[in-house]
Amino acid sequence: AFLNMYRWVDDGVPPPHTPFLTTGRDGKPKLDRNGNAVGGLRLPALAVPAATYGIGRDGCFLLGYKVPFSTVKMRKLYGTHESYVRKVQRAAHDDVARRLITVDAEHAIVTRAQALPSF
Repeated sequence: AFLNMYRWVDDGVPPPHTPFLTTGRDGKPKLDRNGNAVGGLRLPALAVPAATYGIGRDGCFLLGYKVPFSTVKMRKLYGTHESYVRKVQRAAHDDVARRLITVDAEHAIVTRAQALPSF
């Protein structure tokens, strides 16, 4: 975010655009089939999810949570661990190209995907 801000101020290159979260009439985020919010910034963790992410309730609304997918769900979504990692690599590479993440972040994201247990 800071790199994009500096580039905008110094060079006049606007930051990349990302859509807002999609909400229902009640103002709550709409959820996809994996229980994750629809729209918004879709970094690899949401573009190629291995978990459901959410926000806390009541006094804990600032805290989030993560519920990892079961091995069965991961197999259903991606087939193999290698296929999952390839999709994460592609998503992370695309995000670097769109200036949403740095190359260092891309490497960290792919390393985390590779470290997940095989399924």
